Amino acid sequence: MRLLGSIYWVTGAVASFGALIWLFKGCRHPNPHFVKQETRRDETTGNEVVVHAAHYCCYECGKTWLAKQRDPAWTPSAIVQKFHGYDERKAVRAAKRSALEERQRRFLAVRRTRIPAPLKPPIQFDPASPRRRPTDVVDLSTRKPA
Repeated sequence: MRLLGSIYWVTGAVASFGALIWLFKGCRHPNPHFVKQETRRDETTGNEVVVHAAHYCCYECGKTWLAKQRDPAWTPSAIVQKFHGYDERKAVRAAKRSALEERQRRFLAVRRTRIPAPLKPPIQFDPASPRRRPTDVVDLSTRKPA
């Protein structure tokens, strides 16, 4: 029984320690604002000096914390070359795609400029015809029962 009591104490201590870490870890709001680092050029040496490091700021709770920076030796390259050389198969497919696109563009341009002709003439109702028009009123008292 004494072992069971100590398990409860250990579990409670671990849970409270985890809750404290969770409380003081940082902001729990979904979208903190990232503030870039602020630098200025030193007049004497000509080097860039960091005035304020990059950090996150939450406007809801007011907490701020430093952003984890990459290794200073890591620098992003401006140009990322994803392929090399010339591929004849891709050129043929690109030419076919370009020709198809040009045909579609011309077809739509011609269609826009033409005035569309009516496909069928509108239906004309002849009042002298024996057929009843849909707007005629039928007297139901003169009809025969079915």
